[in-house]
Amino acid sequence: MSRYFEAVLTFATLVIIVGLCGCGGGGGAPPPPAGTASIQGVVVAGNDTGSVIVGSEVTVEPPGVTTTTNTLGQFLLASLPGGNLTLTATAPLDPNYQPASLIVPTTPGQTTTVNVALLPTSAGDPVLVTIDPMNPVIEVFGQVTFRSQVVNASGLVAVEPTWMVNGDIGAIGLDGTFTALNPGTGSIVAVAGSVSTSTSAVVTGPRPPDMSTIIVSPAALPASGGDVQITATISDGQGVDSVTAEVYEPDGGLWTSAMPLVVGTIYNGTYRITYSAPANSNVPDPSGTQAPQTYSVRIVARDAASLVSNSAFHDFVVEGLLAPPPPPPPGL
Repeated sequence: MSRYFEAVLTFATLVIIVGLCGCGGGGGAPPPPAGTASIQGVVVAGNDTGSVIVGSEVTVEPPGVTTTTNTLGQFLLASLPGGNLTLTATAPLDPNYQPASLIVPTTPGQTTTVNVALLPTSAGDPVLVTIDPMNPVIEVFGQVTFRSQVVNASGLVAVEPTWMVNGDIGAIGLDGTFTALNPGTGSIVAVAGSVSTSTSAVVTGPRPPDMSTIIVSPAALPASGGDVQITATISDGQGVDSVTAEVYEPDGGLWTSAMPLVVGTIYNGTYRITYSAPANSNVPDPSGTQAPQTYSVRIVARDAASLVSNSAFHDFVVEGLLAPPPPPPPGL
């Protein structure tokens, strides 16, 4: 099975697991009744997103319904209207956390997942929250980790905001890692206290692998030849399936080799191979000068959806021998 279809099955399974997670008692989350929407999620500590807040009260207006998070910090509110609803989460059992309030867009017939991060009272009142990167373009099944800075009147605060996705383009984790699931345009929202900020995000269909960096080093070798290291940094939302280095030799030959992944993942990684260039084989001219030989390198990358990218050519040279110095004048 190709990695492309493995990725599709993986994300389909993830959606099923999320849809079936118990939020408020041991049963699964059923589909919303016809014509209504649901909101589900988890409430965590903004200063430690690995810690859930049990007994948090979650209220949605309208229609003014409230539920309490279970022992896993999960909640589910069903039979909600569609539109922009106000969700408020509090921690009545723990005075160390502030309430959080945010606007959640809902769609009839769909369940919206919101993971709420409650700020500690020691964080004060945030006055600014930032998002980086801004306005990303992401290939479907690709990932981007958004970073945020939360600032109060005294400076930076070491907390994570509440992350949300507007638009049916993907899902975002508690750490700001966004996974693109459906092509389209939406927005990523970060909320901390009473302040928020957002950025647009565009998810595209499958694209050929993106080669951001290609290095052929050294660019020149002595006449005796030597090793050349070929490095390529490649990203792809479907996952890179193969990377091949092609070296076009000066005698018309073609050397090819698979490039192994040395750093990162098949979704964003660095590939490297070494080519051993032989000594310059040009015949010196009558003066003894040997012309250099030029090699051209191209990288070919194929992803799990069988889309292919070819890089531009990158040259390196095997220098030639210089003419010998003239003999000394007679008598010296």
